[in-house]
Amino acid sequence: MAWTDSAAKKRHFEFLALHYCWWNRYSTSGKDAPSDAEPATLRKEGLRRPNTSTFTPRMSKEFQQHMKEYQLLSECFQDVFDWISETLKELLPDDYKIIGQYADILPGDGFSPAYPFSGFIINFNVSTRIHRDVNDKKLCIVMAISGDTCQGGDICFLEPGI
Repeated sequence: MAWTDSAAKKRHFEFLALHYCWWNRYSTSGKDAPSDAEPATLRKEGLRRPNTSTFTPRMSKEFQQHMKEYQLLSECFQDVFDWISETLKELLPDDYKIIGQYADILPGDGFSPAYPFSGFIINFNVSTRIHRDVNDKKLCIVMAISGDTCQGGDICFLEPGI
């Protein structure tokens, strides 16, 4: 961690981000495909065969390259993840079910320690406002971790106003 004047850097402010998530973004769509066809045999006119590795959700690059760190971070944050999960389930049960649907069917019996979310992202040395990324489903959690100068806090959900 390092002190950074993000206001002075404006749009040139950069930070390290580790994405420990399952992605299904940019996947091949089966929309309008015959229900009885093997997906690998389908071709659009004038295009080569599809990339079958994009048919199912897959781990992010950081997830694949840094499994040991993922395991350690998952263990370190498990109590916090459990608290967030229980709080979300209690306060917003319908949203909890909707968000969890994706994490419930991860390939290979995949498991997310940040359930009902399908993963977690760690941004180091970041300066941000509470937000939800365009591709987030319904909700996201932004958790600030700081030194001993940061005290108190609570869970807040911007979208539903909690």
